[in-house]
Amino acid sequence: MEDVSLFLVDVLPLFQWRYSTDPRRLARAILQVVEALCEGPVAVMRAQARIRGRKMDRLPCEDVLMPAFQSFLKSHPRVSKNALQPKSIALEIYDGRLSFKEFLQSLSHVDRKKKTIRQEGLLLRYLSQVHKTLKHNIPDEFKYEEVLDIEAYLLAIINSTDSSLLREWEALKALEGVDFKESASAVTLAEKVIKSTLSGAPAGTPPESELELRALRSRARVEAQRFALFLAMGWWEEAASCLQNLDAATIRAQSIQGGRRPLTKRAQANIQVELEDLEDGFQVFGEILDESKDQNLPWLEFEAKVPWPSNSFEPLLYLESID
Repeated sequence: MEDVSLFLVDVLPLFQWRYSTDPRRLARAILQVVEALCEGPVAVMRAQARIRGRKMDRLPCEDVLMPAFQSFLKSHPRVSKNALQPKSIALEIYDGRLSFKEFLQSLSHVDRKKKTIRQEGLLLRYLSQVHKTLKHNIPDEFKYEEVLDIEAYLLAIINSTDSSLLREWEALKALEGVDFKESASAVTLAEKVIKSTLSGAPAGTPPESELELRALRSRARVEAQRFALFLAMGWWEEAASCLQNLDAATIRAQSIQGGRRPLTKRAQANIQVELEDLEDGFQVFGEILDESKDQNLPWLEFEAKVPWPSNSFEPLLYLESID
């Protein structure tokens, strides 16, 4: 994957030139080429193909992408000519703002033998690989807000399902800072690094760079939007998974007070989220409007705090009120 990921460095300027006035399309193109470089779960890809009537996925900017890839192969002979295979798994999840469970359910009617269910682990590993590639292999100058939102959404999907793979990768990444040649106690230090990364630091610290701050802001916005959607639909367990401090029963009791009932369709929920910078994190203000009713008052409002996180694996939101 390391050799193949170098192709991103070559091709991203081409995308930037092609989509210079459309950052959303640029972000989607970046996600598409990242997906094309990752090995996908076969059963999931076949189920998607059956739904689309065998219509194949297409790569963005094929007129410049494929010649660039052929040129890349000449200078990297170890890379397979089949390393670039179009896929749209993460893209479909992100565009539809689907949960892991919803995406699998969307394939169930063409998967009578339940092959996609048996590949849940492979699907999660694939999404983790896509997220890892976006986070670590996309140069900083291409980390537009739209790209960071995709990265944040995939992270939320993975964390709400099983974050163990990301924990392992982050632990290995942290080991890159250990000098095994210079330090006599390098093994002991490495053990401490791994333990700290897997368990999380005892207290959160402010982001060290502007990019880290922007990425955290994207995470906060995405997690607040997901929380709002789960509230609107009455998915209390999913809503609780977005929070540090409340369980599903408490969220349900606060949400349905005054006779309020969950919405029946996703399209009814018009979700608005605003962030305010604090010294130790963000303040989140969210509101949900019911699009099926001709009224200006929100169906529900909430406030939450996002303290500086100690790791990438725990929920960000600390709910303060639901009105």
